[in-house]
Amino acid sequence: MLLKHFTQNIDCLDREAGVPADKIIEAHGSFATQRCIECKTEYPNDDMKEAVAMKEVPHCVNDMCDGLVKPDIVFFGEALPESFFMNRGLPASCDLAIVMGTSLTVQPFASLPSLVGEGTPRVLINMERVGGLGSRPDDVCILDDCDKGVRQLADALGWRDELEEMWRATQPDEQDEPEKPADAPKDKQSELEDRIAELTAGVDKTLKLSGDHTEQFKKDFASRKDTGELPVPGATNNGLTKHADKEIDHEK
Repeated sequence: MLLKHFTQNIDCLDREAGVPADKIIEAHGSFATQRCIECKTEYPNDDMKEAVAMKEVPHCVNDMCDGLVKPDIVFFGEALPESFFMNRGLPASCDLAIVMGTSLTVQPFASLPSLVGEGTPRVLINMERVGGLGSRPDDVCILDDCDKGVRQLADALGWRDELEEMWRATQPDEQDEPEKPADAPKDKQSELEDRIAELTAGVDKTLKLSGDHTEQFKKDFASRKDTGELPVPGATNNGLTKHADKEIDHEK
C-alpha cells in the first residue's frame, strides 16, 4: 500500500522500523552506506563499524586512491541524491499523502506536499501547520503529538489493535531487564540533571523572596503616603517627613 516514503532522517530509524529499503527515499542521505569522497568507491559496512569503534579514520579500499571515507549523508552545500530527483514526481500519482513530524523549511524537500494532485487528500500529523497544508478542501490537519496523531489515523482505519501489537513487539521484555538497586550510584547525566533542578529551585526561591519583599515595600509606601507620613511635592519638610525619609532610606 506504501508507494514511497520520503524522509529527511539520516539515522536509519526508518529502516529499523521495518520500512523496506526500496520504499525509502532518504533525501538527505543516511548512515546506511558510506563511500570514498574522492573516487566514490563504496566502503564495507563491517569495516566502517570497526573503524568507528576503534576511533580510526577510514580510508578508501582502493589502493590507488586512499581517500577519506564518510557516510552517505548530504552535507551543507552538497547535492541531494539522484534517487530523490528520480522519484520527486511520485506525490502527483498517490491516492493519499501523509506529512508527519516536519517543519518543511528545507528545500527542495519542502516542496513535496505541493506536488500532490488537487483533490488528493493530504493528512498532516504535526504540532503545527506547515507548508500550506490545510489550505485545500481535502486537507486534514491533526495538530497533535505524532504518536497520538498516528493512533487517531489507525483508529479511523480500524488498524489500532494491529498497530499496538506491532508496537509491543518492538519493546524489550521488562522481565529481561536487570533491576537496579535502590542505592545504585547515579550516572553523570542524572547527577547533572539533579544539580540543574537544584539550582533552578534556588533561583525560583530567590526570585519569589525578592518579589514578596518588593510587594510589601509598595504596600508600606502607599500606606504611609495616604497617612501623610511621606513628603508631598511642594509641602513643608517638617520633622515628621524627615523621620519618614529616614525610614524610607532604611527600607531601601
